[in-house]
Amino acid sequence: MLLAILASKALLLAAAHYAWGLEALAYRWDGIHFIRVASHGYASLEDAAFAPLYPLLIRLLASRGLPYWEAALLAGNLASLALAPALCALYTRHGALAAALFPTLLLYTTAPYSASVALPLAAGGLALASWGMWGWASLLMGLAGLARYQLALLSLVLALAAAVRRSRRGAVYMLAAALAPGAAAALIGLHYYGDPLIYLRAEALWGAGLGVPFYSQVEWLLHSWFTGQAWALGPIALKPWMWVARNLGFYAAYTAGLPLLYRQGRILELAWSAAVVLFVASLTGVPAASAPRLLLPAFPAIAALGERWRPGLGYAGASLALALFFLAWHMNSFLA
Repeated sequence: MLLAILASKALLLAAAHYAWGLEALAYRWDGIHFIRVASHGYASLEDAAFAPLYPLLIRLLASRGLPYWEAALLAGNLASLALAPALCALYTRHGALAAALFPTLLLYTTAPYSASVALPLAAGGLALASWGMWGWASLLMGLAGLARYQLALLSLVLALAAAVRRSRRGAVYMLAAALAPGAAAALIGLHYYGDPLIYLRAEALWGAGLGVPFYSQVEWLLHSWFTGQAWALGPIALKPWMWVARNLGFYAAYTAGLPLLYRQGRILELAWSAAVVLFVASLTGVPAASAPRLLLPAFPAIAALGERWRPGLGYAGASLALALFFLAWHMNSFLA
């Protein structure tokens, strides 16, 4: 499986290099924020929405003499390789392969995004929690939250699971992991901006909000200033309804795995994935347009589909083709 991941990443990077240049890939969309935080600290209000762990890794590599954009690509791709053993610890090779090569996961763990750091940590935390190793699980989940603040939600899911299993210590550990990202955001806000609530103000700048699951998001996508811009993918103009159809397609894929998790007796992973799907489906504002990427922590639902359908070379090839298509969408327009 690791060879398939490495080969897919190499092809994605080669395509990006020849079509746009790797530096352009590194600075595209969120990448510029991670690199700016790594190189200059939290200097703008927009940057306050981004968690510190991935920029810290970029800075550590850049301190060895690498340009920051190269450090961003290297840090993310090296960290993402830890996802494969974490998935193998949770699932059969079919489930692990389905999750690891899912097109958007492959893209956003190759491009310089925090998912490359957050997802391996979260998968490791989930595996350790499923084995009752709550102390180590809380450490990994706390770090995952420092890579992407929203993963604190999943620490709360694990805290509830620990309480159901009557592990008071486990519940306390996981609650501590859930609080760590908020504490980090508050400290960053105080140090750089003099405002412990700066993260909330940064999210407001992006128009982030919560509404009725699915309904509010569809309404926002259909009538927002963001999807009403002149987005295009080559000769195809992207209309608001296309953004809705795209999101619903991804929701369908993840939701299809939920009943399979139940049938497989994976109740913890079911609660984990359902929490991600419901949270992302409730988002409005610009984050609603990022649903395909924000759904990535619900990887257990994709793994469940893999264990049911046993993907092989055909799946790997189709996933790579879709990842290349999404790469073009990401570089020429806005994917997620």
